[in-house]
Amino acid sequence: MFKYQFENIKLYLSRIFSEDNIEVLRKNGLRSFLWNLSYADEVCKQKDLYLAWRNANREDPYKKCRIKNPTSFSIVVYNKNANEKQAEMFWRALRDQVYRFKEIQYFQNFEGDWSQLLGEYIVLTDDTILLQPNNLQCFADYISTHPDVDIIYCDEDSILDDTDKRGFPFFKPDWSPDTFLSFQYFGKFLVVRKALLHNCKFEFDRDPYVNLYELLLILTEHINEIGHIDKVLFSKPYEEPVGDGKEIKEIKERTLKRRNYNGDVTREPNTGIYRIQYKNPNFPKVSIIIPSKDNPGIINQCLKSIRQYTSYKNFDIIVIDNGSSSNNKIEYHLLCEKYEAKYLYYPIDFNYSKMCNIGAKSTDGEFLLFLNDDIEVINENWIELLVGHASLPYVGAVGAKLLYPNTNIIQHVGVTNLKIGPAHKLSLLQDDKNYYFGRNYLEYNYLAVTGACLMLERKKYNRVGGFDENLRIRYNDVELCFSLYEMGYYNIVRTDVVLYHHESLSRGDDTLDNKKMLELKCEREKLYSKHSMFYNHDPFYNTNLVDHKTLYEPNFIYNFEERQSFAKYRKFNRQLKPEWYNSCFKCVIENIQYLDECILLEGWTFVMGADNSAFKRNILLLNNKMDHNILCSLFPRYRDDVVKQFPNEKKIALSGFVSRIPYNCLEVNAKYRINLIAKAKFSRQVLLAETDTIINPNKILHNSK
Repeated sequence: MFKYQFENIKLYLSRIFSEDNIEVLRKNGLRSFLWNLSYADEVCKQKDLYLAWRNANREDPYKKCRIKNPTSFSIVVYNKNANEKQAEMFWRALRDQVYRFKEIQYFQNFEGDWSQLLGEYIVLTDDTILLQPNNLQCFADYISTHPDVDIIYCDEDSILDDTDKRGFPFFKPDWSPDTFLSFQYFGKFLVVRKALLHNCKFEFDRDPYVNLYELLLILTEHINEIGHIDKVLFSKPYEEPVGDGKEIKEIKERTLKRRNYNGDVTREPNTGIYRIQYKNPNFPKVSIIIPSKDNPGIINQCLKSIRQYTSYKNFDIIVIDNGSSSNNKIEYHLLCEKYEAKYLYYPIDFNYSKMCNIGAKSTDGEFLLFLNDDIEVINENWIELLVGHASLPYVGAVGAKLLYPNTNIIQHVGVTNLKIGPAHKLSLLQDDKNYYFGRNYLEYNYLAVTGACLMLERKKYNRVGGFDENLRIRYNDVELCFSLYEMGYYNIVRTDVVLYHHESLSRGDDTLDNKKMLELKCEREKLYSKHSMFYNHDPFYNTNLVDHKTLYEPNFIYNFEERQSFAKYRKFNRQLKPEWYNSCFKCVIENIQYLDECILLEGWTFVMGADNSAFKRNILLLNNKMDHNILCSLFPRYRDDVVKQFPNEKKIALSGFVSRIPYNCLEVNAKYRINLIAKAKFSRQVLLAETDTIINPNKILHNSK
């Protein structure tokens, strides 16, 4: 323990007393030296989100916990691929494990005879990884509280360089069978109940990691008790992502044959990973159900694209109209005749759930495909892929990747259940980049998929009772998926099924209407009242991931992101001096937003030719009558773009700023000009940067009316 702490202190001290910092100490003294350290620390924190998350969530790895039913482990190193340094660190980390309740066996040269292992659970590990000191303790504690668990895995990150810098954290979902068929996401350290391995062979004449994947695919076919510890308990050397080799393709083909599934194994071009595209050789009938009203132009586009692009033959289309005008009703009838669709006119207040249920009762398709009328089909085999996957016995709802029309901008790749409620991750991002371990390219399980394109087998639909008609407008698709998951089914998004979604053309945007916003809140409460176990919980979305952003990032909020972090303010009664005005003090206001409780200001500023870490900046609001000037604090923000634009300026990494100015510090009938003021920390120098930007508190009053 002391040795571990000493090594960290040694590393920390080496960074503190770098040549640059020693030079600051020699020239400017201790006070400047300490401030320089503080500035450098904040830059590191804002440059590296994962580092900030680690520091905020740091636990004492040597703290022992009381375990009611300790278990024994046998540790098998299945892949000895470490260099000398890695091997030394790996074995030292094993010896330094704080878990000492039961005997631990070590097998460095294991030859596949499971009977010689004495542990109740077998640790399968690679010797290139670095374990946390409390690794085995966390696994033993999990087993103690989940005695029926068969396989356990944990989160991980990567070692980026020799300085022990960590990055690329993989905060994994709970057990996800389709995700596991996409790639082996358990990682290089996992624990398996010994009793499962007696009849399993572990061949060492091929790549051990490939062999481990096939072993796990076989094991997971017969068990359901798979546990996940949402803690980063090991680190692996960073490796550039590479595609699968042909051995992985062969493994997946054998898996299909062993499970008696039909399908093709094809390479996903963006990741190089082999994916499974399932087939239903019986080509069962699919009923496409489309609710719509008073949108003949939109429904025409939808029906035309279905007939134009769909290669699947055995399907019918049902359009449910809940009360179009007489003229539009005629147009709907003609369009349905043209595109060979059944037209049901059922005039009721908008109730998406009821319309879908009416459509389902009016068809005899073995599979139901619920589709928004603002969906546009753009590839031929979309139904084949959806029905193939929906045919699997454990699969519930199958969704598609939806893009905004004529773009590669993502609208939907699965629904995650966040604190704010169900939401679409990766929305509004370009689909030309691999996001978070292939979330937009590979097949992942999700708690829910959008009803804009949702397929499931009729018998599963009937089993959960169809759509809940108490949810008229929103969350009805989410509720259906929640019910399917509670019944033991897994929902999935097929990212190779790509459709255009002309979102909100049918019904409008709920956020622009106060009445609709109230309905939205009411239906969200109904959703969680019925499915309370999912309130603030999503088994497919790790608790360590952020719940207020589109991207998959560590769950850490900087001060400048906190919505309730308002600026500190005071009256500024000093007279402005001519010498304060200096053209070297640059300032750009990029964003002004009038929010409910404050005015949000964002921009960047720095002093040219000076050490910017030596200045404290504030916002100075000058009243038009010059009798109520306000000095407001701001949060510095890391701006890599500014650093690149001005490479010769010194310490401008934190040149960005964010300030939330509360309305209660401003006079209602006054206007304020935004200025920036910078005061040197170690001298009396004051600089002032003027802008032409005016804020007017009256705007929020007019907007609220």
